Amino acid sequence: MRKEFIFLLGFICFSLPSMHLSAEPMEESRTVDTSHPRVRLILGSDDLYGKISLIKARVAPRGNFIKGQASVQNLTDDIYALEYKFDWYDDEGFIVGKGGVWQRILLGPRDIKSLKSIGKTKNASRLQLTVRVPVDYFD
Repeated sequence: MRKEFIFLLGFICFSLPSMHLSAEPMEESRTVDTSHPRVRLILGSDDLYGKISLIKARVAPRGNFIKGQASVQNLTDDIYALEYKFDWYDDEGFIVGKGGVWQRILLGPRDIKSLKSIGKTKNASRLQLTVRVPVDYFD
């Protein structure tokens, strides 16, 4: 038993240096934009990348709450029926409330629409905007 333990301990010690442990941040997906410190913008699928863009993210105080805004831009000559929702998070990264509700939006060719939301509680400090193709779109 003791020999097996020593062998296992030696194996672990010699294996650890060969393991790739990196302090570099994980590569961000091209469908997630975290360039704003308090806003995360998410395209719901790779199919939307290069066709739909989420731009001009902003947050600002509004009384005791936080107001958030971002724009959705159609980069093509096609018409897109999409869904979007806002989710609000507190400073510790926990979702505030039950999360957002999916809402529909229609974007014409080269159209830009501004989307707005107000934090649900005083604890809401960061927002996430997710845009996707409606689930029932292909049904």
